[in-house]
Amino acid sequence: MYGGQEHLSEQFILRHHESDGHSNTCVSLVKNRRKSISALLLITIVLTSSCTIIILRGKGSNGNSDPSPDPSRPSIPRAPYTLSDTCSRENVENPSGRELCVEVCAPAACCSDGSCNDIQECASYLPCQILPLTDPVNKIVLAPTKLTTACTRENVEETEGGKVECEELCAPSSCCLNPVENPIKTCFLEYPVECASFASCEILDLIDPSAQVPLAPTNINEVCNHASISSDKTPCEEACDPATCCNPVGDGSNEICLEQNFLACASYAVCANLLVVD
Repeated sequence: MYGGQEHLSEQFILRHHESDGHSNTCVSLVKNRRKSISALLLITIVLTSSCTIIILRGKGSNGNSDPSPDPSRPSIPRAPYTLSDTCSRENVENPSGRELCVEVCAPAACCSDGSCNDIQECASYLPCQILPLTDPVNKIVLAPTKLTTACTRENVEETEGGKVECEELCAPSSCCLNPVENPIKTCFLEYPVECASFASCEILDLIDPSAQVPLAPTNINEVCNHASISSDKTPCEEACDPATCCNPVGDGSNEICLEQNFLACASYAVCANLLVVD
C-alpha cells in the first residue's frame, strides 16, 4: 500500500493498480462501504487515470490519528487556499491559466504514486485533478459546460436545432460504451470521470422513437394525479400504455424490459396512481 499506511482502520484511497497490469485502473478501498451508492458516486466523480488520495481517515499502526512520518519520503506543503480558483475549469482551459495550475500543483507530484511523506496533505491538492480531466491529448476530456442545458428534454424536443446541438456536443463520448457489454472497445474504464460528465447525453436514447419504451409524455404528472384520475382516468391510461412492459408480473417476463429501459420506465412512476384510485 503506502508504506506504513497498511493498518488504517478507515480509508478511501485511490492509487495506480500494481497487480494486474492495468496502468490506468485505480483501486479503491472503502471499508464496509462497497455497496454504498454514495461511495460509488464519489469514486466515479474523483477517479481519473492519474489517481490521487482523496480522503484518508483513521489510525495508523502506532495508534495515532496520523501515521508516523518517514523522513526518507518527500514532504509537500499544504496547497495554497487560492488553488480552487487557480485550477478552476475556466482557468485551465486557457493556456496561461493551465500553465499556472500546473506550476502550483507541481509540489504534489508524489501524490499520484503515494510516495509523499505527508500523505494527508494530498487532499488539499484535489483541485489539481482538473488537469488530467481536461488534458487535450487525452482521447476524451470533460464534457462542455453547456452540455447540461443543450441536452435537456425541452431543448432537444422543442427547440429548433436543439437535438442536433446535443448530438454534436455528445459526439466525443462515442467511446463511452457500456464496459460490461463492450469491455474491449469502451474507453469508460480508462476515462470514467470524463465519460460520466456526458451523462446528459442519455436523453438522446430516451427520446429515440425506436426505443422499446419511450420517455413518458411531459404532461403525465398532470393527467395522472389523483384528482385527474378520479375525474377521468382515460388520459392517464393512454399516457401510461407505452410502458406496459415495465410493470412487474409474477412470472418475471417483464424483467428484461425493465432492466433495458430502466430510466424510461422510471419516468412512468406516477402511473402507479391507477392502482390506488378507483
